[in-house]
Amino acid sequence: IAPGFIDVATTRGALAESVLDDYARRTPVGRLGKIDELMEGIASLADNGFLNGVVLQLDGGLRL
Repeated sequence: IAPGFIDVATTRGALAESVLDDYARRTPVGRLGKIDELMEGIASLADNGFLNGVVLQLDGGLRL
């Protein structure tokens, strides 16, 4: 799993608000990810016994 910027305390503690705002603006969905969205992606991979060898990009479309 390759997550983008997820809106959690550790992200907000590590980066200045102006930096996070810039990433949110540059992300096609226009915001940081939510922890629930990340967890849904993890659950989807765990539930699918036929899927293998894939990197799931959960980044709202922002490619660094």
